Parts: sequence; structure tokens; C-alpha cells
Amino acid sequence: MEAIRSRKEMIVISFFWAVLVIIAAMAMINGVKSLKNKRNPVPVQSAGNNTAVSPVNTGGTVQSDEQELIRYIGANPRDIDSIIRLGDIYYDRNEPAKGIEIFKKAEKIDPENLHVQTDLGMLYMRTQRPDEAIERFEKVLKIKPGFLNAHFYMGHIYRFDKNDKDKAVEHFEEVLNNNPNTTLKKAALQQIEEMRR
Repeated sequence: MEAIRSRKEMIVISFFWAVLVIIAAMAMINGVKSLKNKRNPVPVQSAGNNTAVSPVNTGGTVQSDEQELIRYIGANPRDIDSIIRLGDIYYDRNEPAKGIEIFKKAEKIDPENLHVQTDLGMLYMRTQRPDEAIERFEKVLKIKPGFLNAHFYMGHIYRFDKNDKDKAVEHFEEVLNNNPNTTLKKAALQQIEEMRR
């Protein structure tokens, strides 16, 4: 009994550390994105100029950042980076209809943009539109064939929305066979094992 208890404790401890590492990695990624935005700001309005003020690093609330981006995009309708930032706000706030609308505008400017296609796929997943999500992830794989997250999401769609276990396993196995990322690999393996039970 003592061996089983210590095994369970090890599993709990391992899980705790895995979650902690994932949180730390996400914090580092967000920090790098923040630094990148600070180094590459959109031009700011100068005195006497009628162009909109750049929404980058306004330091305001998400609501004020959203309004600044909307104004800026109104004056600069082809600024793909600002359009994507606005789409990301809607994505993060779980406003899929607004996110889809703004990312479709970005797609018209740059249809090969990996960020735009991936977020459209995720937003279509959130709105229970599996066929449109699959279409986006297939575009992602044409843009970047080795992008295994797209296979992982397609595996989920085929498993849960399309009830096509064979196609789901095909996508999850693509992740297993080609992914050095152990977290994603473990998640794909778990999906396959659950389907085989």
C-alpha cells in the first residue's frame, strides 16, 4: 500500500511541476511578444498630423486599446498588424463573431498569414463550425506543412465534432510521429488511447 501511495504522490507532484513549467513558458512567451511590440511600434501621430494615434502600448485597458485600434484601423485599413491585434483582443475576450469578422478582413490583405488562418480555425471551433475550422487548418498546413498544432486541432474536430475516429487518429498520429514537443505528443497519445478504449 505504501508503494501505491508514493506513486500517486509522485504523479501529483509531477503534474504540479508540469503545470508550473507550462505557466512559466507562457509568461516568457508573452514577455517576448510584449518586447517585440515595444521595439516595432506603429508610427505615432506627430503634432499637426491628422493620422490616427498608434494603438500600440497605450497602457490603457483592453477596452481603450480596442477603441484605439478601431480608430487607427479606420485611418489605416491595410495595417495588417493592427487588424490582427484587434482580432486577438476579440479572441482573448471570447467574442468569436467579432474575431471572425476582423480576421476575415486581415485574410483579405494577407491570405497566407499563419496567425490569421490559425485563429480563424480556432474561432470556428469555438462557434461549433467544424467544416469551416477544418478548412482553415488545411490552409494552415498548406502554408506551413510541419505545423503540428493544426493536426492536433483537426484530430479534435474529427473526434468530437465529426465522430470520425479513423481520421482523428490519423491526425493525432501525425503529431506523435513528428513532434519533439513532449507536451503536445502526450496530449495526442492520450486522445488516441481514449478513443481506443
